[in-house]
Amino acid sequence: MNMRNILTIWKREFKAYFYTPLAWVFIGIFTLLMGLMFWSFLSTYMEYTMRSQFGMAPSVTIDRLAEAFYANMHVIFMFILPFFTMRLFTEESRQNTMALLMTSPVRMWELTIAKFKAAASILVLKLLVSLIFPIFLILYSAKGAGAGGPDMGIVGSTYLGLLFAGLTYIAFGMFWSSITESQLVAVVLSFATNFSFWLLGMWSQGASGWLQAVLKQLAINDQFQSFAKGTIELSSVVYFVSIIFFALFLTHRSLESRAWRS
Repeated sequence: MNMRNILTIWKREFKAYFYTPLAWVFIGIFTLLMGLMFWSFLSTYMEYTMRSQFGMAPSVTIDRLAEAFYANMHVIFMFILPFFTMRLFTEESRQNTMALLMTSPVRMWELTIAKFKAAASILVLKLLVSLIFPIFLILYSAKGAGAGGPDMGIVGSTYLGLLFAGLTYIAFGMFWSSITESQLVAVVLSFATNFSFWLLGMWSQGASGWLQAVLKQLAINDQFQSFAKGTIELSSVVYFVSIIFFALFLTHRSLESRAWRS
């Protein structure tokens, strides 16, 4: 595997996001939504803190606030990330450059990994932007406005969980982008896949025995929750890595099939 080829394609794909309003718009939407939710959760926390001082409400810790906040960030990733993966291969088909890529000395695995890294770079950029929220909580609690700052161990594990979940959604989106030539179809199928894996946890509640255990193990939200509670379980790490690799493997086979047909 030629790392120079991967780096070259990654640079091209990453820059391409910012040649159009796509990255700017969705990073802006993401930041706006998270800002509004953060303000709402912080207002609720302040209200509960004041009421709990008079015994009118149970006390709520900043960690509980952060857990709810990041659970919503996870849901937003599920819906926003498909817009960053829909164009990875469909755009090549639209610009008639796919055949050129297929006949170039670039291997299919190099192409797959490079495009995956480009979308993953956008995800990391979003996570870095969102670091302003835990930093604000630290400064907020340092001024004596709260009972204590957030547990940085929980914050760290939660961000690791968000990274794994986001990479999984990117891998799903890449696969569907390699299957179809329509960006709209790629987005819809990515949404459906992401949401289905998210719903598996709810479906498991209506099952029993081995089926319930399997559904809970496959539920992406259940796996993310272990990270959000400050626990990094080996089974959850293996789950995400396996799902990501399997989706990338399917993408690679899809590209090989297209190369063979062309």
